[in-house]
Amino acid sequence: MIITTSDQVKEVLREIRKENDWRYQVTYITILDRQLVGEVIDGIPVKADISSK
Repeated sequence: MIITTSDQVKEVLREIRKENDWRYQVTYITILDRQLVGEVIDGIPVKADISSK
């Protein structure tokens, strides 16, 4: 899981994929500043967002 903001999510994913020495597998994303549940960003589903409880 990645927790980030909508303006940083693509950069965070790029960095994780670039420096993946431990073979991380990102399974879903939480976006802190927008309602994006149900969206898919770079092939990874957004499963939680600012409105999630």
